[in-house]
Amino acid sequence: MFIFLIQGCASVEKLQSEAWLKSQSNNFTLYSTLNETENKSILENLEAFRTLINLTNKDNNTRDFPTNIYVMSKDEASLFGISKNIGGYFDNNLDKNIIYLRYYRKTEQMISTILHEYVHYIHVQSEASFPRWFEEGTAEYLSGVEISNDKLILGTIQKGRLAWLGYEKWLPAKDIINPSEMTDWKSTDLSMFYAQSWLITFYLNNRELSQDQSNQPSTLIKHLLLKCKGIMTLLNYQHTTKNIPRIKTLKAGLFLKMGIMVIHMD
Repeated sequence: MFIFLIQGCASVEKLQSEAWLKSQSNNFTLYSTLNETENKSILENLEAFRTLINLTNKDNNTRDFPTNIYVMSKDEASLFGISKNIGGYFDNNLDKNIIYLRYYRKTEQMISTILHEYVHYIHVQSEASFPRWFEEGTAEYLSGVEISNDKLILGTIQKGRLAWLGYEKWLPAKDIINPSEMTDWKSTDLSMFYAQSWLITFYLNNRELSQDQSNQPSTLIKHLLLKCKGIMTLLNYQHTTKNIPRIKTLKAGLFLKMGIMVIHMD
């Protein structure tokens, strides 16, 4: 299977010589050079995430569509265009999804990257058009994971994105709401786009909702989109010493207990 996928790569012989381990769950197939325990942990968490998506979104089409995941070393990943600034990417084929992933020492980081790419697939399946900030912000938000005591916790603070917000210059609100062609953007601007998109999504998912909004998902989504521009204007400020406490508020976890999803891995 794997040899067929990479047929024509310059370093195919090296990839063929690796001792690849294939592990399967109901909806995911994982190919890696990790051990069986690590593979099992990744698959269990992915199945838990997929179950949550199916429970909360009755219209999704992910139920019977398989996903293959390939975890590769740094050198192997470079054959697929995965550099140090890219954790992986998603390929939606006719009969299956394929996720190419660079190996990380921490399992949480690998799961986070996979979830980010899988959220993009869910967006595609919805057959709706979303703003770029919403797609990337949601993918970043849902891929903020912690694994502890057989629990998968989603929606936690993305520490890397938070760090960017603390020391890099923020993009103007117009570049978040209606970005130009992003292929010409500098890597620092792209990273800040992800960071600010994550922050706005994190904020929207962790603020208190009025009683009439809490049980109306469609109304809530419209409300969030309408309010987005105003909230981005509120959050779009240049960092000075007096502005740092707002970042510290996030670090202190004052928003953390709202909008966090915990899945028990029984």
